Amino acid sequence: MLLSGIFSSSDASAKPAVNFDSIYTYVATSLAATNNDSAFLIADYLLQKSADDVQKIRSLMLLATLNERKGDMLTAINFARISHDLAQKIRNNDWLFRINGFLSSAYRTVGLVEKGRMHLEEAKQVLKHLKESALLTSFLQQEQAEYYILDKRYAEALTDLLKANQNIDQYEPQLGAYFFAINYNLIGNCYEELKDFSLAGKYYRLSLDKLDSIETELKGFNYLGLATIAIREGNFNEALPYLQLAEKYAAASKNYKIRLLLYDNYSKYYNYTGQNTLALKYNNDYLDLVKEQTENTRAITNLLLSEKEDPLPEKDFTMSGIILLVVAVLSVVLVVYIVKYRKQKQIIGKMGNVIDDFRQSSARAEKPGTAGAAAVLPGVTDPPDPGPAPAGEITPPVPVPEKEHPPAIKKDTEPSYPNIMSRESAEALLEKLNALEQDAFFLNQDVSLAKIASVLQTNTKYLSYVINHYKKYDFNNYVNRLRIFYIVDKLKREPEYWDYKISYLAEECGFSSHSKFATVFKQMIGLSPSDFIRQLKEN
Repeated sequence: MLLSGIFSSSDASAKPAVNFDSIYTYVATSLAATNNDSAFLIADYLLQKSADDVQKIRSLMLLATLNERKGDMLTAINFARISHDLAQKIRNNDWLFRINGFLSSAYRTVGLVEKGRMHLEEAKQVLKHLKESALLTSFLQQEQAEYYILDKRYAEALTDLLKANQNIDQYEPQLGAYFFAINYNLIGNCYEELKDFSLAGKYYRLSLDKLDSIETELKGFNYLGLATIAIREGNFNEALPYLQLAEKYAAASKNYKIRLLLYDNYSKYYNYTGQNTLALKYNNDYLDLVKEQTENTRAITNLLLSEKEDPLPEKDFTMSGIILLVVAVLSVVLVVYIVKYRKQKQIIGKMGNVIDDFRQSSARAEKPGTAGAAAVLPGVTDPPDPGPAPAGEITPPVPVPEKEHPPAIKKDTEPSYPNIMSRESAEALLEKLNALEQDAFFLNQDVSLAKIASVLQTNTKYLSYVINHYKKYDFNNYVNRLRIFYIVDKLKREPEYWDYKISYLAEECGFSSHSKFATVFKQMIGLSPSDFIRQLKEN
């Protein structure tokens, strides 16, 4: 899915809009590869802070990309489809082209290849109405090459990729190094499959050179490519350092493909070097992940096929109000940006705002169409006169004012609903779920999707859909986030909790084990529970 980043984030012809663009680019190119939970928070913020429909589309597509990277393809496709409808509504062919490219890539990934090809063909038709055709044609050539690679037609894929490389060479100042790095990586893949390891290695290194100081999982894919070549050529001493370099990117990424490649290469490395126990371990890890992703992909494919095959009807997507996430999410951005230069204790005050705003937004999430952090389907306002799309330059995030209250937005349109259940049924079930949240159902360690479905007098399929569609997480992540926000709020408001054992805090908010609680806490907050409490005491 490397190409989806091109289609969802490129904006070569736009004018700069410093605050939005700096944060947007930082999340898209750096933060997403190192702190996925923070990236989601900031992407939600960008959506709610968007000043026009183009920014809303960019934010929605950023959320689509983040969900795609963590393997939640259903949510990724839903965000992209909403963006597709909005781009059609405002007749923004530039973004319509890129969204079709993303959907082509996404549908191809989940096995709906023909549906993916349909979006590729739509992108080709949209291209006829756009300027800068050489640049955009290169994007299509890259996506077309992916279909050739899927069909094992590596020579034809290579032809398109080399043409794309020539076409985009003149646009490097506008596009930035990341897009060339992706192209070089794909060219390296093709040469590797054609067994021209010398050229494959050359292009993997070119991709790394282009990335330079940009920290992204693409570096991990390049290191894995170099490791694969070393293993296939029998240079095992050279392979191991590349695998170790790739491992840190795989650990930070939720992209299952990089983990698959890592496990496969480690298994082969240890097999060839006679370390059979480790070879078996990584082979089992590989097979387990393949099984897991096969089941996930099958479920996603079945759900997508159960929806209408026609494009979603053209609708406006509105929110009844924009919640005060500006300070909270900006704080996350600033924390990530200055972590190398300031003491860790500055994190606490900023993360507190996230918790406060989360509580406010949860209180507002009483029915669909209400804005809320991780509460409802993100919407967009009635479009103002569309202006030029903001630029996507690679620059660090620039602080915005600490207090800013965006104007309320009129509630006059509603989101689209797929065929899995009626809008009325979804809204009714969401109201019941919101009421159950107020009763803190998540504090029960034995909570499960089936039990909650029984309490709400529905089935697990409908409940799972409502949670995914409105809360934007699967059931486990949804419950875990509620638990963490609950205990952090307790720690902030009730200092006596500072002296409790971590195991007690874990039990208090519904976790069955100390280790699980500590892991989820650090993933969400960026600090261990002990460090978080220590910083609270110091402050």
